[in-house]
Amino acid sequence: MQFPTSDFAHPLHTEKAEREPVRVEILTDRFKLLATLHIIPGTRVTDYLTRSIEGHSAHFLPLTAIKVHNASNDELLYERPFIELNINHILWIHPLEIREDQASP
Repeated sequence: MQFPTSDFAHPLHTEKAEREPVRVEILTDRFKLLATLHIIPGTRVTDYLTRSIEGHSAHFLPLTAIKVHNASNDELLYERPFIELNINHILWIHPLEIREDQASP
């Protein structure tokens, strides 16, 4: 899949960078999502939400292998292979496993 590259492309979302899949849990006001976020090695999940790199900021978080649950009763509502989630809807996000480079000593 080719993604357009332009002056507006977010550095964390470029096609050329190596990616590492990280399973995450995300809570919005209505949904709980279990999904895979593909991050650049050495970055953190929060980097995709809080950092503006080189003047660019991302407004959508690309996710794969998504399971969408009702936030109030955890009922599985549907599954999708890919979505882009507007980061303004995220109440919290966390990785489901801790990488070795993020573990406390």
